[in-house]
Amino acid sequence: MFARRQLQGFVSVAELGSFTRAAEYVHLSQPALSSSIRKLEALLGIALFTRDTRSVTLTSGGRHFLGHAQRILADMDRALEDARDMAHLRQGHLRLAVLPSVASSLLPGVMARFCERHPQVDISVRDGLAGDIQTWVCDASVDIGLTSRPKAYSALDF
Repeated sequence: MFARRQLQGFVSVAELGSFTRAAEYVHLSQPALSSSIRKLEALLGIALFTRDTRSVTLTSGGRHFLGHAQRILADMDRALEDARDMAHLRQGHLRLAVLPSVASSLLPGVMARFCERHPQVDISVRDGLAGDIQTWVCDASVDIGLTSRPKAYSALDF
């Protein structure tokens, strides 16, 4: 298996045409970057670069692998950004379960304010009785339930 750092090093060498400049770009020493590329070549079973004292060029296998590596890095960046966006409520989906009395009284105003602050978060609302809401939270059908505290012990936090 290869690491993101190996892919970034490979792409940097390919795009910059230099191990020295790529090493500076990815904040590695030139020997460490060279070692990383050799390990990647061993893993893939192909030479990625033709090297001589003055230049570095991609082999045909390197050119073919470059597109894949660039897409993998772009996908990883998008996945990380999406996760950060969800963690900071910049996007995502919130599944909410509430008592009918809450749905008709308090929820509309709260949702309006939430939607103003977090316009990229979609909210779905499900109303039900207290026991239903507790079940939905326990089986992960909803993310949050607004209900009354049950009389019996519950594994849920209220």
